[in-house]
Amino acid sequence: MRLARPLAVLALLVSPTILHAQISQEERDADWLERCRRDGMSSDARGRACEVRAVPVKLSGRSIAIDGERNGGIRVIGWAGDSVKVTARIQAQARTDAIAQSMLPNIRVVADGRSVRSEGPSTNYDDEAGWSVSYVVYVPRRFDLDLEAHNGSLGVSGVSGKLDLRTVNGSQDGVPDLLPLSLQPGDRVLLASDGLTDLVEESVIAETLASRADDDAVPALVAAALARGGRDNITCALASVVDGPQISSDGMLLGAVRDPGNVVDLAAVRSVSA
Repeated sequence: MRLARPLAVLALLVSPTILHAQISQEERDADWLERCRRDGMSSDARGRACEVRAVPVKLSGRSIAIDGERNGGIRVIGWAGDSVKVTARIQAQARTDAIAQSMLPNIRVVADGRSVRSEGPSTNYDDEAGWSVSYVVYVPRRFDLDLEAHNGSLGVSGVSGKLDLRTVNGSQDGVPDLLPLSLQPGDRVLLASDGLTDLVEESVIAETLASRADDDAVPALVAAALARGGRDNITCALASVVDGPQISSDGMLLGAVRDPGNVVDLAAVRSVSA
């Protein structure tokens, strides 16, 4: 399964609005260590060993790639700091606790200027041996991520940028960032990728929205990003709040979708395409 979140969200109600990401409370390392030693990776009776390591990272840019390898999950949280903090949570299982403990020194977490990954022993300790490394990572709120996990979950909260998330037999358990807006008729909301927001200042975006009609504002914003280099995908969607009938609790169709002629029959499209 491939999960991607390429869009950064910028809400502008004539004047710029600063987005504040809420950081969820994480399980403390000490609590995880106690739970790991008590419960292990599963409910079986195999021996186990657990360890928490701080991983020193010195990145060459504002992006990081992390490979969770086998059974490793990755949790990334955006924070107010300008540095990157990586903690590795290591688990080993084997026939006995002693064998599992002997595996830990041979599990390495390797960090270079762009990525973090783990290397470890083969399972020839015994037929029941296994190990995994999960990561808890704090990054600046504007950061690019490239995450991959196998049989492990991925979670991202409070981060905007280029997010490439891939998991095999895992799940995405991130908490979405929610920004409540009190909107009135005449307000406008812009959804845009970082191809726009990285290059065009918020003051310029706000002035463009305030001075141009909907049909003119989006082309003008794209043109502004292209004029500044246009080095990335530039996506803009502009919504204007208008007066309209109150929607009942049962819901109702409004606008163009009320005309059956505008409704696309997906089954027919697939049939023609085939």
